[in-house]
Amino acid sequence: MLAHAPSVRPVPASDIIRVHRKKFPYRGFAEIDSPYCPPFVMFCVNDDAAALDTLWNGKFGYEPGTLSTWARLAAKSATIADVGAHVGYFSMIAALANPQAKIHSFEPVDQIHARLSVNVRSNGVQNVKLYQAGVSSKPGWAEISVRFSGNLLSTGSTLEGAATDAEPKRIRLHTLDEVFADTKLDLVKVDVEGHEMSVLRGARRVLKRDRPTVIMEALVKVPLDGLVAKFEPLGYDCHWITEHDGTLVPWHQPRPPRTRNLLFTPQA
Repeated sequence: MLAHAPSVRPVPASDIIRVHRKKFPYRGFAEIDSPYCPPFVMFCVNDDAAALDTLWNGKFGYEPGTLSTWARLAAKSATIADVGAHVGYFSMIAALANPQAKIHSFEPVDQIHARLSVNVRSNGVQNVKLYQAGVSSKPGWAEISVRFSGNLLSTGSTLEGAATDAEPKRIRLHTLDEVFADTKLDLVKVDVEGHEMSVLRGARRVLKRDRPTVIMEALVKVPLDGLVAKFEPLGYDCHWITEHDGTLVPWHQPRPPRTRNLLFTPQA
């Protein structure tokens, strides 16, 4: 059974998670009729917040401003890294927006990586390479803290300390400098729940050599000055991506509502 994402007045994600998915559970392949790329499907056992958000809200759903920006940038990029790919929403949009690009998708948590693999295989895309690994400042192994709450796939797995209600898992780590030592990197998305500085420390050579465009989630508790300081000496501009319409707001201005992603763009 396929469910089509409707064009409806946006339903708050909190209502979808806490109320609607309990009253109207969905299990199966959700067909995502995205405005950013050809349609694709995502497998959901009533447990994927991004798929459920899009299922209920269509183009008004999950991070519309960031996804619009991502798809536009992916369409003109040859090599793309999705760091913290989760179930592959961003990876799928990049792969379908630009079938000639190579997408490198990093997701360390085994259950979530399995769903990522299902989504990629179910859509028959050939330009996504999967890594069951995290990205950090140096290659090796580490413990990640994984919280599965309310039968939802975790969206808050972190290498930055363990929560009392979380499960530790041992994971493999790569660096972007290691993976892309011999490949020019054009576009990066980073969603690593507070581990951003470590990812950047492991990408010094790539950032200096290739100057890729970077979209990075910035949690409220993350010091913005430290992130921006990594990019400004390399000649980058930094803006918030406003979610309701995709407009860009300078990073030092107040964070727009419902906005959590920064865009780092190399200056001409």
